[in-house]
Amino acid sequence: LFMEDTVVGGEMLEVKLRDLDMAMAVLIGLKHKYPGLEGDMTGIHSDILPDKETGLFTLCFTDIKRKRYKATMEKFKIYSKQLPLISRGLGADQVLVAFHAKEEAVMALRADLENEEFPELHVASVSRS
Repeated sequence: LFMEDTVVGGEMLEVKLRDLDMAMAVLIGLKHKYPGLEGDMTGIHSDILPDKETGLFTLCFTDIKRKRYKATMEKFKIYSKQLPLISRGLGADQVLVAFHAKEEAVMALRADLENEEFPELHVASVSRS
């Protein structure tokens, strides 16, 4: 579920809930407080897109397990024909993993979405619409 406030400057909020009924209840509750809020159930915002500057498909996670570069590369290179690019993100302990092909990034995300060794794995903001 993707939400956008069309009244107050167009701020966007992405909410990830497994239960559709719960997601709808949250949306309805927030609409009472923020009347301009709209929910997008089309999935258009869930696609992974190439970074406009690099052309790479980028994932992000928080490295609280201190995996560092070597362990991160070992884990994510199995999804890619070319080695992924690994860099630090802007946030504390944030790590970016960039793939040359969309299919590789999607495969890595699906396989490791619940992996506790790479917590909070998600599509990086540079690869979202």
